Amino acid sequence: MACFGLWVAVVYPIALTVVVNQFLLPAHPQTALLGMLTRRFEAATSVLRRLAETGVAGGNGRGEILDLATRGSAPLLKLLALAERRDVLFQERHAAHVAIIDASERLAVARRRLETRDEAPVADGDRDGAMALIEQIADLPGAIRDHRPLRPSPHPRAPAASLPELRELWHTVAELRGSLEKGKDLSRRSRPLPRK
Repeated sequence: MACFGLWVAVVYPIALTVVVNQFLLPAHPQTALLGMLTRRFEAATSVLRRLAETGVAGGNGRGEILDLATRGSAPLLKLLALAERRDVLFQERHAAHVAIIDASERLAVARRRLETRDEAPVADGDRDGAMALIEQIADLPGAIRDHRPLRPSPHPRAPAASLPELRELWHTVAELRGSLEKGKDLSRRSRPLPRK
């Protein structure tokens, strides 16, 4: 009986770890991480497209936006830790990935501020700035997934935006792109993220 108790004490934690790893943790944490980042990028793009097409900013205070903006980066950082455990080469880009996650959270907050502000028409310069931002954001998911350098931006400098929320978005997207540029030297040694 004592041997059985010892056997259970040794085998049970191992079996529990295997079950958790196989059934409760994501099979492809890198893909899950990219998916969560992409959702943040797409949410920002949708707000910017509305501003560019309608010439109106703000006026939308949905709880979903608040939830996305305040959820924080803890889930993304957990996925990052899982991805690094499974891929040593992915771990080499740790600092760049943490910076990207941090900037993506600020992007979500800035997007929320832009969408929930009092509804008002915007200047033509803000509409142009929104379109330029959409182009800047569009290349981010592919660059993160494939560990490749960003394509040259057609708008290297931020247009003169009158909306402070738009200026904040420009600053945050510039940080995201800068984080990717800092990690580009490691991109040749890292494996691409698995595609869905």
